[in-house]
Amino acid sequence: MNAVYESVWYDKIRHIHITLADINYRDYHEHNDYEVFAVIGGRAKIKTNTREFQVAEGCFAVFNSRAAHQIDARECPVVALVVQFSPYFCREYYPHARRMMVRNANAADSIEKDQRKRIMAHICRMALHYFGSDRLFELKCIEDLARLMVLIAEHMPCEFLNPAEHHSRISRAHKIDKILSYLETRYQHPIRLEEVAESVNMSPAYLSHFVTKNLGIGFHDYLTDLRFEHALRMIDRDLPLGDISAGSGFSDLKYMNKAFTKKTGMTAAQYREKFKDLKIQRGKKDRRDPGQVIYSEEQSKGIIKAYLNELCDSNELALAK
Repeated sequence: MNAVYESVWYDKIRHIHITLADINYRDYHEHNDYEVFAVIGGRAKIKTNTREFQVAEGCFAVFNSRAAHQIDARECPVVALVVQFSPYFCREYYPHARRMMVRNANAADSIEKDQRKRIMAHICRMALHYFGSDRLFELKCIEDLARLMVLIAEHMPCEFLNPAEHHSRISRAHKIDKILSYLETRYQHPIRLEEVAESVNMSPAYLSHFVTKNLGIGFHDYLTDLRFEHALRMIDRDLPLGDISAGSGFSDLKYMNKAFTKKTGMTAAQYREKFKDLKIQRGKKDRRDPGQVIYSEEQSKGIIKAYLNELCDSNELALAK
């Protein structure tokens, strides 16, 4: 099983990314982020490196950080609400979160139907806050995600690896964790390969090889992606592009434009000008993955609201708060 490494773009909120998608097929892939795969229509066959199971409407699966998984919905296309969040979410307040391991990805195996409905309602409300983008949406999403993590920890079989177990059982992930932690907390400043290598006790040559082998992307490309994601979150704000470039860690605007051109096919100024028109519309393939179709934010809100109305009445929804 060769899993493709996927870099999650946090284009609205640091550490949180939510999409609503029609998914036909996604081959084995992994990412540094946790993922909650909530089905609001259809069903999908899920394969991990240890098991295979079905996820149907009203249920969800939880994938650990760097857990390779395949989604096969070719027999019945699935509409899924996908919540991805970084292991570093709330790390200043709850550092154990990145060591949380869900032992069984299928929520149906451990959570009763009524409780699953309440959790599904909570996931949907979180998505509505995310897509709604009112003046408090960031705070609401942070609150919602913290609550979702508690619900997962309380109702699904989880374990928290102590440092020794973490090192012995997932030594590769431990090394990756240190490298990514260093990059993700310093990418807004100049970073040299040599200084990162020294921080993780590797030679620069070995670090470069290790990153490429385990992430499927070169060291400098990964660093550029972090800076690009930061710039993408800022691009619709009323700030000079030079300030966005400097604040994202690019040495100058030329390098930020190079990153935008590579990722979007246009410069940062062109992307900003066409920002509202670039949201992927229903029926258009995701350019990064032809196996899925991404809904626009407006379409997502309408679909999720309709699903919530069918899911449960107002009394049941209150229980999920």
